This record gives sequence, structure tokens and C-alpha cells, in this order.
Amino acid sequence: MGCEHSVPVATADDFQYVHPMPAMLLDNTIYPGQAPGQLYHLKMQRNLWRLPLSTDSFGVRYTDGRPFEANVEGVTFSFRNKMILRNSRFEPIGVMIKQWGRFEKTFKIFGFKPFYVGQPPSGEFHDDGRPLFTWAECVDKAFSVRYTMRTGDGATFVADRVGKVMGKMQMKLSRDGRACAMIVHEPNFLSFRGPVWDLQIAPGIDPCMIICFTAIVDEILAIEEEERRRQQEMEERNRMCADRCNNNFGPGMPMNTGFGPNTGFTSVGTGFNTGGFSGGVSMGI
Repeated sequence: MGCEHSVPVATADDFQYVHPMPAMLLDNTIYPGQAPGQLYHLKMQRNLWRLPLSTDSFGVRYTDGRPFEANVEGVTFSFRNKMILRNSRFEPIGVMIKQWGRFEKTFKIFGFKPFYVGQPPSGEFHDDGRPLFTWAECVDKAFSVRYTMRTGDGATFVADRVGKVMGKMQMKLSRDGRACAMIVHEPNFLSFRGPVWDLQIAPGIDPCMIICFTAIVDEILAIEEEERRRQQEMEERNRMCADRCNNNFGPGMPMNTGFGPNTGFTSVGTGFNTGGFSGGVSMGI
């Protein structure tokens, strides 16, 4: 059977509940499901070819292959992790930007209109100069397997890992203890395209917000993977450097440090030999 996470997987019965629809939608033409069981079932496919300073782009489709009404576009050669959600008319309807200087990895979702009446602009601007409004803040909670999304009206969505601990990544996104979405990561080893995210979105939930949240989780996972890779490379370089030092700089083999001829650091017993300075100085430990 294997170990499983404590939070249960969402079932069909969980999606019979119709969540209160938000007052504002990222795109007024893309409505949430409005009846029990009327959920969105989508596939998000990540672009495999990833540039060093770019973020991911996604193709979003219904499970029958029809294009969804919005796609995620990565911003290439941006020094800030940034993605844009565009509708079928290629108009930007949402922007996701990484927040720097946070202990926990944090992204914000911005819209082009206030999330609530009287909301001030965020201080961020789109490329065309239009002000952006904060719609949600998404956080990778430290020391846990949980992500959170807090929207502008104060509602908190919590994504918990579910299913087998050692199996594929599955998350249940909940609000007030009720399932809002099931998000499943499906590795795609047999294709030259990237991994797939399978989304089931409950009635009353803005599907565009869940697409943005999933793209952010994917980006956080990619950042963590890159951090692990760099850590492994650093550890390997340190190991190789230590091996070379042990092999090449034994007793009587000075290492030139650039202070002058015959100046070096050698390991002789427990002492430092600095024989290149005025007649030689021996410092014992």
C-alpha cells in the first residue's frame, strides 16, 4: 500500500458543493461552473524548452483536446520570475510575479482591475504602463508540503499533498475545509514536451485563478530543482578540490599563493610552513 498523506483525496462528492462565486473574475467571459458537479477538467502542458532567464509557458486544454480560453505565457529574459495569463484574444488578464526578499517562496497574482471596490493599485505596472492590482498572494510554506493562496478579499485557499507519499504529486486545494480543486502532476517521460498538470476545478471557483496558482506551484518546483542542482554541483566541486589538494599538496609540496617565490601553504604534521617570508617562519598549532 505504501505511506499516504493524512489529507484525503478529493472525490466526486466533494465537487457537488457550489462555492460562492467571487465578485470579480480575471476574465469576465470565463465563468466558473454554477451547478453541483459542473466542474472544469483541464490539462496544462508545460513547454519543455526552458531558457536560463525565462519562466515556463503552458498550453491549457480541455481533456477532449479543445483549447481552453486562456494560456500562460512565460516572460523570456526577465530577471524577475514573471508569467502572464492571456485570454483567447491574446489580451493579458493576469500577471504572476515572484516576490524577492521573502523567507518563504512567494508569488503574487495581479489583475488589471480592482479585486474589490476601492482597492488601490499595487505599485506594480504592466509592460504597457497600466497599473496592476493585487488579487492573491501564493506562498510555499516552509518546513511543510503545503502551499497557500490568500485572495484580496481575505479568503485563504490551502493546497495539501494527498495520496501516496512516494507517488506522483497530488494536491487538494481547499477553502474553509471544502475542496476547490484537485491538482495532479503527471510526468511525461515519453514525450519531448514537458510535464502535464491535471486540474479538476469545483463549481463557483474562478478557473483562471486555479490556472495561475498551478503555474506558480510549477515554477516554485522548478526553482527548487535548480537550487538542488546547484547545491549538488557545488558539493561536487568542493569534493574534487579537496581530492586534488590531498593528492597534490602533500609534505614538501608548496602551493604558490601569489605572495612571492617559494611562498606557499603546506601541511606538514600540524604546522603551517611559510618559508617564503624572511628566512622562514614556522607557526605550530
